[in-house]
Amino acid sequence: MAKKKRHERSGVQSASSIFHDEHTNYMALHPRKIGLENIVLSTAEAHMLSPAGILIRQPDDLFFDPFNKIVYGVEYKGKDNSNGRQKAKQQLGDYKSILEQCFPGYEVVKLYVSGNYNVERW
Repeated sequence: MAKKKRHERSGVQSASSIFHDEHTNYMALHPRKIGLENIVLSTAEAHMLSPAGILIRQPDDLFFDPFNKIVYGVEYKGKDNSNGRQKAKQQLGDYKSILEQCFPGYEVVKLYVSGNYNVERW
């Protein structure tokens, strides 16, 4: 089972977690803010479940562009530092393999977004 975040265990959400959630929700509602066009479906904090219904991954945002057959997986970090980048790289790699299985024929693009919506395509 995926490890619960500290605020999920305690029922109290930290200021940094609230900040993170606000940014991921904003991106899901405004994909053009991070340079994405033709998005017909987006989600923040999507739940990826195993066949047994166990939460295995939770990407910050997913965006679907059916016109160009692209799925974008996004990992957002409020502060851009080496630890955050390393964690994001691992998370995005995990999401990519799952998304490729779920959406055959679609290109899966990994996006790292930091701070005030600075976007890097990995």
